[in-house]
Amino acid sequence: EERERQRRQEEEYRKWAREYEDWRVQDLEARNRREKDWYSMRAIEKAQAKERALERLKQKQASKHKKDKDKDRDKDRDKDRDKDRDRERDKDRDK
Repeated sequence: EERERQRRQEEEYRKWAREYEDWRVQDLEARNRREKDWYSMRAIEKAQAKERALERLKQKQASKHKKDKDKDRDKDRDKDRDKDRDRERDKDRDK
């Protein structure tokens, strides 16, 4: 009778140990999947942030280029206007 009780206890323990091991393996796999998903999402977020930063930089450079171009155009326009004024003055003097 004592042997039978001991055998049942050992069998219950082995059953519990198998179930615990199965649970532990499943839990570990689930944790690894969550970590992999998290790292993947983080990598995507970083790539998107990098793309946004590059886009902002391009826009900033384009805006600066446009401003410089506009400045040059305005300078040229001012020079042309000054030349026209000088010509008009010269014409008025010659008369």
